[in-house]
Amino acid sequence: MNPRLRRNLLLNTKKVIRLSDNFNDNTIDLNKWLLTNPGGWFSEVNNRLEIDVPRASTVALFVNELRSIKIISSKIIAASCNLTWTTDADNEAGVGIFLVDITTNTNYCKIMARSTPGGVYVLAIIQNGTIVYSFDTTITKGKDVKINYNTYTSEISFWYWNVNQWTQMGTTKIYNIGNSMQVVLTSQDATFINGADPGIIDNLYFQNKDFNTQYP
Repeated sequence: MNPRLRRNLLLNTKKVIRLSDNFNDNTIDLNKWLLTNPGGWFSEVNNRLEIDVPRASTVALFVNELRSIKIISSKIIAASCNLTWTTDADNEAGVGIFLVDITTNTNYCKIMARSTPGGVYVLAIIQNGTIVYSFDTTITKGKDVKINYNTYTSEISFWYWNVNQWTQMGTTKIYNIGNSMQVVLTSQDATFINGADPGIIDNLYFQNKDFNTQYP
């Protein structure tokens, strides 16, 4: 690529990234995140965010969470991170990245890294508290994943980084889940968890524009 074009692309990319965190400073940055009921779940270790759900826990969604202070209200809202689970334990737990409407916790979309079976990604859209889309992918954990939401058209799509490009998971859906969004990092809602090694999130980006060829 022409050096000048590359420089301009990098400058433009920096302008649209509203929040980034590589979780490498051994402490959660409270200038970026609202930490609610940490309960020993959240820690920055090994240059990553680890979410360690205690054994035999009852998990209610959006109770134990990291929620971005940054809010994005724009046509395009995109959130990406590296998302994985360290083992495939015998439980239904998972960790995920959520785009959540700032006015209510009943409108959101999410990508979960599940711990069973095989550690694949699970996609979902919730509108007014009702699951309107749910899809179990065959894409195994350990990838960079991304949620795109167009607030003008209400299009929601899910992606993973496949060698050198973003590849879609599931299908594009049209649901209005709000106009102003935050990123939330948490476990899924579940009634019982047998316990497992922690879920892991790294290299998070929250931005108001999307580039299909931009590596996270």
